[in-house]
Amino acid sequence: MRDALTAAGVAVRLRALERPTGTAFVTVAGSGENVIVVDPGANAGLVDLAPVELAAVRGAGHLLCQLEVPTASVAAAASEASAAGVVVVLNPSPVQPLPAGLLADVDVLLVNEHEAAALAGDGAAGADGDEADGDGTDGDGSDGDGSDGDGTDGDGARAGGDDADVVARARALARRLLEVVPRVVVTLGAAGALVAVRGGAEGGVHVPGLRVPVVDTTGAGDVVAGALAAALEEARTGAEGGGAPDEE
Repeated sequence: MRDALTAAGVAVRLRALERPTGTAFVTVAGSGENVIVVDPGANAGLVDLAPVELAAVRGAGHLLCQLEVPTASVAAAASEASAAGVVVVLNPSPVQPLPAGLLADVDVLLVNEHEAAALAGDGAAGADGDEADGDGTDGDGSDGDGSDGDGTDGDGARAGGDDADVVARARALARRLLEVVPRVVVTLGAAGALVAVRGGAEGGVHVPGLRVPVVDTTGAGDVVAGALAAALEEARTGAEGGGAPDEE
């Protein structure tokens, strides 16, 4: 893995632990929904960030965090980044209670509909929320992303309501989340995404999804998170001249 990342131009900083690598098993329930069972393995051992790791955080343009590692470590990294002027992007997956103060250090919150509802519905930071089970699922065996991990019913069609209803729900959730973070991106599966900025366009901007045949949505949310962070960094450095979420 190290060699593959290095060959792809990624600056690799790995911490090796004497425990198995974290593993996710993706199965399909009788309903057709993805059921993802996670053994965190070495991920659970990422605690007490070392000085060299904190230095890497301070030297970044953007810090992308998810919750596959202990939330205390995420909070420490986000605090270090925020103090250094690094843009913090948080994808709170699997959704769970957040340490007090974490969202105060977040610049961009990337959530799907279920994560948005859990955070907005429970007051966000410090709330009980939909606490993740020890297996890394959200309590009902799903990964929190809907029936196929992207909110579709497996053939690219929207499950449960048309796009207008989905976007309207996302707008309501985004308004609540903007009370605690300045920028929110709500992914909506086949319906695309909603980008909302505090003080920006009322109700945010809906970016329609591209309709394509769905083969397998495993990891789709991770790809979106990585692509968003990369696009934000490219916009910051002018490498591609792309747009950022605060550009209406």
